[in-house]
Amino acid sequence: MLNFFGLMNLAIGILAAIAGVVVFRGVFRRSLSAASAVRFLKWSLFAGVAGLMPLSRHLAPLQQICMVSVYCSGAAIVAWLKFGLVGRSRSIFALSLTSVLYFDIVSVFTQLFRTPSLSTMRLMQPQPFFQFVQFLFAAAFIVLGVLAMRKFRIEPDRMSVLGKFRHT
Repeated sequence: MLNFFGLMNLAIGILAAIAGVVVFRGVFRRSLSAASAVRFLKWSLFAGVAGLMPLSRHLAPLQQICMVSVYCSGAAIVAWLKFGLVGRSRSIFALSLTSVLYFDIVSVFTQLFRTPSLSTMRLMQPQPFFQFVQFLFAAAFIVLGVLAMRKFRIEPDRMSVLGKFRHT
C-alpha cells in the first residue's frame, strides 16, 4: 500500500512540477492562464494528499513536505478566490505558487533519490555536498519567489479573463 501512494505521489508530483513551470511562464510574462493555474494547484493538491495518505505514528519528512505544500496551495486558493488577487493577496498568491512549486520539486527528488530534504537538514553540522546543493536550490527559489512577487501584475481588464476556480 505504501508503494502505491508513493508512486502516485511521484507521478502526480512530476505533472504538478511541469504545470508549475508553465504557470511561472505566465506569471513572468503577465499572461497567467486560469486553466493552467487551476491545473497546477489541483495536481499539487492531489500529489500532497497522496503523499500524506500512508498514515503512521510519526510524520515522515516526505509527509511534512506534502503537508506544507497543501497549506501553501490553500493560501494561493484563498488569495485568488476570497480576495481576488487585489493588493497584498497578489503577493501572497505569487509567493504561494513559488512555494508549492518548490515543495513539489523537493517531493519528487525526495521520492527519486530517497534523501532527506532541506527541512530535515541540520545547519550546525558540517555540510556534505548534497546538502549544500539543496541549500543553493532553496536560495534560488527564494529569489524566484521575490521576483515573482514583484513581476506578477494583473491589469484590471485581465481580471475577468483570469476568472474563477470553476473554469476547468
